[in-house]
Amino acid sequence: MDKAERGFLLVAALMAANLIALFLPRLRAIRVATWIPLATAWVFATIFVVSSGGLGSPGMVLFPLLILDVAWLLGERATVCAAGLFLSMTLALAAIDGRGIHLPHYFPVPPSVFWAAFILAGLGTVPLIKGCNAFRDTLMLSRRRAEELSHLNQVLEESEDRLSTIVDAAPDGIFILNSAGRVVEVNGAALRQLGYSREELLELTIGDFVAPEFRTRATGRFPKMEGETFYESRHVRKDGTEVSIELNTRKIMYAGEPAMLGIARDITERKLAEQQRLELERELQQAQKMDGLGKLASGIAHDFNNLLTVIEGCGSLISERMEPGNPLQKYACEILQASELAGGF
Repeated sequence: MDKAERGFLLVAALMAANLIALFLPRLRAIRVATWIPLATAWVFATIFVVSSGGLGSPGMVLFPLLILDVAWLLGERATVCAAGLFLSMTLALAAIDGRGIHLPHYFPVPPSVFWAAFILAGLGTVPLIKGCNAFRDTLMLSRRRAEELSHLNQVLEESEDRLSTIVDAAPDGIFILNSAGRVVEVNGAALRQLGYSREELLELTIGDFVAPEFRTRATGRFPKMEGETFYESRHVRKDGTEVSIELNTRKIMYAGEPAMLGIARDITERKLAEQQRLELERELQQAQKMDGLGKLASGIAHDFNNLLTVIEGCGSLISERMEPGNPLQKYACEILQASELAGGF
């Protein structure tokens, strides 16, 4: 392989490396992407210096500029490495020149051009430094923003995890329904209330688990909902049993769309206790009513017995004072018999 082919391969390799460097920032390998073009410039500057006379080459002015670039873009450690490399190269070229070894002049340059290049390079250092500084500031700002965004995302994820933990620990069932009445989010208490798995419940609409007598009211509530509402309903569990609930509903925005938030409290035991209390109250009222009737009957019987006593006494007096054979005697006997019979009741 001759020199031309080796030079071509070197140039091709450096160009390929720089093309790769264009895509490295997307992979957040910004430091590597900065090293590659600077290293490429350093290699070309070295080739130019060696090919144009060594220490006397105008290409020597490129290295201080490259060191400045390294300082602004890659930091103190990289600057020390670049300065050490430049010093080593300078000492090597000086040693070669001191031994009388003359490097080839493939790019002969007059002294006037050398000084002109040096002055122009010096003048160009200021805008180059400003440009590098602006680029570094932009790069650092992008890094800070990326770090802040990453931190905010982490805080948001932690906040969502805490909120999810709190919602799942709530004793009341929490439902979120979209405008079509389909379940889009539930908590653990809602799953326990209805006996469904999360995947099963997210496939249902509100009409699938509301008791038939409450279904029309529930499905027609969302379009007309304004503010916060409270009402009682009954939900049908997966096994077909019904559970009494107390609902608190309101309209919210969920994932950028209008939705309904429902908080369902299981009041089945409370309703059962209320029903038992009502039954006991009815039994008590019936007992009180029967007690009143008993007292009334007792009073009536007492008064009736008093009347019978008078009637029986009068009948006895009439019977005793009536002469035998009196035709009215039989009536007195009937009065006594009737009073005795009534007293037996």
